[in-house]
Amino acid sequence: MNVAVNGFGRIGKQFFIAALEHKVKWNFFINHADSVEHIVYALKYDSVHPSLSNVSTDGKSLILNNKKIPVFHELNPENLPWKQQKVDL
Repeated sequence: MNVAVNGFGRIGKQFFIAALEHKVKWNFFINHADSVEHIVYALKYDSVHPSLSNVSTDGKSLILNNKKIPVFHELNPENLPWKQQKVDL
């Protein structure tokens, strides 16, 4: 299943982490206004919620367990490439 997370703040990030903790076999796509570097920082150093130590970036995608997760920075949801990415949810 291909899952898009539009907004990677507190709720989007926790949804993503919960899915990883439950070992779902989903392909993720993330849309968030902040840079991918900021997303990596937020995932690594959250002081309140669970954090991930094994996340990095190549400047365009999150890299988690050697898997690239595309990150988009589109403010207008109508312009997101979800059809091209075959997003299910």
